[in-house]
Amino acid sequence: MDGGAVLVLSFILGLGYVSRQTRDIGRLTRASEQISAGHYPKARLLRRQDELGRLDEGMLQMSHVIRKSITALENEKLRLEEAVQRLRELEQQQKSFIGNISHELKTPLTSIQAYADLLDMYGDDPELVREARESISKETKRLYELVEDSLRLSVLDKYDFELHTEAVELHSLLEDAGSRIRGKAAARRLNFSIDTVPAQVWGDPKHLMHIVLNLLDNAVKYNRDGGWITLSNRVEQDTVMVYIRNSGPWIPREKWDMIFEPFATLSRDRSRQDSGTGLGLPLARRLAERMGESCSLQLQIIVGWKMATAIRM
Repeated sequence: MDGGAVLVLSFILGLGYVSRQTRDIGRLTRASEQISAGHYPKARLLRRQDELGRLDEGMLQMSHVIRKSITALENEKLRLEEAVQRLRELEQQQKSFIGNISHELKTPLTSIQAYADLLDMYGDDPELVREARESISKETKRLYELVEDSLRLSVLDKYDFELHTEAVELHSLLEDAGSRIRGKAAARRLNFSIDTVPAQVWGDPKHLMHIVLNLLDNAVKYNRDGGWITLSNRVEQDTVMVYIRNSGPWIPREKWDMIFEPFATLSRDRSRQDSGTGLGLPLARRLAERMGESCSLQLQIIVGWKMATAIRM
């Protein structure tokens, strides 16, 4: 082969090499532009083992790192936005709660002040003294319960809220709760019955008791004299359902969620004097949520309502 042929062959081979290099460099350039635009390659572009191949491999690994970092940042941003929204909601709830509790505290304080003024003017009236003593004692108890329930609600909103979970014989706990409420039920001539089956659940016994007692107390308050209350539980697969039914006034479906809000009343003419602090059901639901359970109101075919609490076994 003469010198001219070698020169031509070298030129052709060099042109092919340069053309391939230029093409692959162009592909890498376009890939880098796509990366800067947020489009990341999912596989290598070049089948080479030289410097360009290593550059291609490095770009692919860099794309994976950038994609993971951006995903993590987006998730963190979403969590921060949710936290900010939650803080705003809590701030609004706190303002509403303070306004409501200020109003609730004012009512018994006004009553106590009124009787104190009457005693100053007519302290020698034995009937007034007796009535004032009973009223002041009742309103003082109401104030104490309101403060206690408010403190319990505030504790539930803390991040360091503690649960001490253990195996709980639920039927025994229900029997105990029933014995504690019988006196209140008897005072209103309510027929109180218990129908429990053996069931063991995992939970905090103190908080479980508090939930059941709050629901039972509500069943007594929102009832008619001479009515009835039933407390029962049933095992459904891996869940124990606790049912509390009563003969109280029917609650409209659109107000089922409302009754779990602090200081909620179902009618404008219903006095807080008859319904307690207005924090019993909110406490029960909040406790259930913190323990990962559920607390809801269900429709009862007969007149009255049925409260259901689901507890995992």
